[in-house]
Amino acid sequence: MAQENGIASGLSYQYLSAVTFVAAGGIFYIVVAKLLSTSALGAISLLLAIASLMNVAFSFGFPAAATHFISFHLGTGDHNETRSVARKILVISVVLSLVSLAFTLVTARWFAILFFHNPYDTPLIEAASFYIAIGVLFGVLHGSALGFQMFRTDAIIYLSSASLSYIIGLVLLLVFHGIIYLIIGLTLSYMYGSAFYIFYVFIRKPKGRITSSKTSLPLILSYSWPVMLSGLIGYGSSYVDRFVVAYYLNLSTLGIYSFILLVSSSLSFLSGPITNVLVPKLSEYFSTDDRDKMTNGMNLSSIVTVLIYSPIAMGLAAVAPVALTLLARQIYASGYIALIILLGTSSIFVLGGVLSSVIYAIRKTRVYVVTTILTLASNVALSFLLIPRFGIMGAAVANSSVMIVTFIVLYHYAVRTKLKNFDWNTVLKLWFSSLVMFVMVTAERMLLGNFIHLLPLYVLSGVFYYWIAINLTRSLRSLKREEFLSYIPSRFSFRRIVSLFLVKAF
Repeated sequence: MAQENGIASGLSYQYLSAVTFVAAGGIFYIVVAKLLSTSALGAISLLLAIASLMNVAFSFGFPAAATHFISFHLGTGDHNETRSVARKILVISVVLSLVSLAFTLVTARWFAILFFHNPYDTPLIEAASFYIAIGVLFGVLHGSALGFQMFRTDAIIYLSSASLSYIIGLVLLLVFHGIIYLIIGLTLSYMYGSAFYIFYVFIRKPKGRITSSKTSLPLILSYSWPVMLSGLIGYGSSYVDRFVVAYYLNLSTLGIYSFILLVSSSLSFLSGPITNVLVPKLSEYFSTDDRDKMTNGMNLSSIVTVLIYSPIAMGLAAVAPVALTLLARQIYASGYIALIILLGTSSIFVLGGVLSSVIYAIRKTRVYVVTTILTLASNVALSFLLIPRFGIMGAAVANSSVMIVTFIVLYHYAVRTKLKNFDWNTVLKLWFSSLVMFVMVTAERMLLGNFIHLLPLYVLSGVFYYWIAINLTRSLRSLKREEFLSYIPSRFSFRRIVSLFLVKAF
């Protein structure tokens, strides 16, 4: 099986898939926020949250395990073992998918009463059970494709199925006027996506022996169960603030806060593709014990992540009230301070995603259990302490603590105890440039007003301020110019544009 392992090419396709996913999701939530009530948006968010919880539980960490072990054995050149591991994990995941379907169908009424406070919403949960089951299988197939470093094929399949699932679901929702049809649309999208994955990843494989026992099931489980357990605890740590908002405030406020969280988390597409490529690459380097390549890969990925993510996050924070009014309605702008808190925190602590790639690659997945226990404790404590007094601003602070605690713990395990030499100098220069841009654009907005027709001016001003700051501070001087640019996709003259933008940054 040919590896599509060019980093620049892989990143370009992964970014195309991620941008499409966010754009489709953005269109979905914007339309829902504009046409439906805040309580309807809250109900949809709650249903998808339940589906996410079930997916985390029944995936059992196998998507991450597939990515790591397949890439690990690619690094050692043992192609028979890569196919054997992929088949073994796929068979187990099919069983888990069926178990998730049965479990959700049996407990549907209980979920409806507990979360929706209405047993008549049981059919929604029952419909979601099929979405959960196919999502479990889809996730493992996605992880397997990344493990084989089929970055282009994976991005194309993900783009045509998962990335378009929101659009298909939205069309059915608007035509048939029922949330259950949204779930049907999502399910169908992941079904044909899974079929494509099976065809390209497993059926179109080269002939040869695939039976091998080097990677035993206990070894896979020892890697995956901490991922699953930390995923469940992490789910609680990420969602507890929403449930506390619903408890102390009301469903309408939950709808506003949920939309703010969606806007904030939507920017994850800027760092997600880097992680998709980084995990299999670091796993490959780990198989040959090449610590220098792992350190260089971590630092370069951190720099690229902050270079791309931080200015966009801080720029969006600078125009938060305008953006919320544009994306939804004026009522949502009341939560702009919460959005600023979330985006400001993520602008630097987004690097937790890069550090998590290191943890996955070196098989220290039990670290995630420690991480998520601490994040759950911080979010629970701060939620009950701050939300009754400060509302969704307090919820944003509590939610932001998850990113901060995650970063601190992963940094300790990934850098201080394993790889060393984290390039803080470059990272902080880039972040400082974004901070300068945020301050300047915020001052401009406060002077001229929160008017939608001024948004293009604020965007252009932000680009100008960031360009000045990043070049004046010589933010990338620790890097070799040509080596850095070699990782930038050359399509559509993108590499040339980046080179001109960073003309004095090296």
